[in-house]
Amino acid sequence: MLKLEAEIYLKLEEEGGMTKEGFSGMMPSFNVENNLIMCKVMLSENEAIMRRGQCHKVIIELPYGEDFKDFILEGYQFTLNTGEKIIAHGKVISMH
Repeated sequence: MLKLEAEIYLKLEEEGGMTKEGFSGMMPSFNVENNLIMCKVMLSENEAIMRRGQCHKVIIELPYGEDFKDFILEGYQFTLNTGEKIIAHGKVISMH
């Protein structure tokens, strides 16, 4: 499993994002090199809700991320998707 710290911007509904707020523990897909892989997104603070239209510092767990460790490095920019819909943009801050 690959674990990383990232900052994400959760898109507003008007920007094509989700219709409801995000939450710690949600499981969108992480887009790496046009491959969507399963991930778990958790807030790094003791909050449960991720507000749309805001930036959040998160921990992302990628159970199959080891296959992409040559691509996912500090500074890597990515999107979080539900299906083909992009719900967030992010940047890797550090690797764990």
